Amino acid sequence: MEELEFTDEAPSFADFDRRSFSAALDDGGTATHDIYSLGKGPPIVVLQELPGLGRSARLLAARLVEHGFTAHLVHLLGPIDKRATASNSLRALCMRRELSLLARGKSSPLVSWLRALCRDIDSSAGPDGVGVIGMCLT
Repeated sequence: MEELEFTDEAPSFADFDRRSFSAALDDGGTATHDIYSLGKGPPIVVLQELPGLGRSARLLAARLVEHGFTAHLVHLLGPIDKRATASNSLRALCMRRELSLLARGKSSPLVSWLRALCRDIDSSAGPDGVGVIGMCLT
């Protein structure tokens, strides 16, 4: 098996292409979140960890890009590139409806937004689908 070489260098968020993505939700509302994309190749959506969208997500993106993928980092809550575990935990409490629905095997507005994002990425990337990686709470 080939040994993988990983970088310890995390790209800056300035190296990523940033866009806002809006989608209609199943409950009739609309949600908008920023997406940070890097690389050329099959797409992988990376959902942030609870402390925030920061260095660990950028390192994962660099590793994915190194192996031929396009990484799409989804910014769901909290500040960019700053650890905010306590305040993001409070924000996550607002997501308890989402988690409760997930625990009961039902869908939620956030899931419908993520599906719309994956359909959007898939339509521009080709017919092979989209990978999704959740980090920590996601």
